[in-house]
Amino acid sequence: ARAGFHSRGRHYLVRDLRQPVGALPSAWTLRPLRRDDVTLASRIIHLSHQGTLDAALNLTYATPGLCRSFVETLVLRAGCGRFDPDASFVASGPEGAVGIILASHLSRTNGHVCQVSVAPEAQGHGLGALLMTSALRAFRAQGLTTASLSVTVENRHAYRLYERLGFRLRKEFAAHAWVRPPKRLVLSA
Repeated sequence: ARAGFHSRGRHYLVRDLRQPVGALPSAWTLRPLRRDDVTLASRIIHLSHQGTLDAALNLTYATPGLCRSFVETLVLRAGCGRFDPDASFVASGPEGAVGIILASHLSRTNGHVCQVSVAPEAQGHGLGALLMTSALRAFRAQGLTTASLSVTVENRHAYRLYERLGFRLRKEFAAHAWVRPPKRLVLSA
């Protein structure tokens, strides 16, 4: 970690929505995410990121309060394009809500997956794929032609899912986290 920063490779992935999107059978119930679901979404995002690479990289996931601020920025303040309530969902099972997907429009033709999170107890059972395909189908129904997202390269499980769903690399970039603040900051004049 040079000068207290740790870097991670990130990829911006894009999918052509003119390609078909399959439907998945599901044991979960999906409903549209509402503005009053901010606390619920924040809790799921926080739980799903505990101990992950992304949590080490981004303080957004460090506490439920920071997750709430992040969700409010996406849903209430257009922090990542215009929020798309028709492609944003809450997934519930017998024990309650266990997954969310937050989507937006980055342009007139592009739908963007801002966040997909599945609570630890529901991971590994296809819920992420269900949330993603549901958002992709909603984007297609709106007449959008592309979908996009960004992912940490080392998040191999998510990366493989996105590739299986037809996402392809558009741009490589790095994200930097200040993991060890220096003893003092020296700013040039």
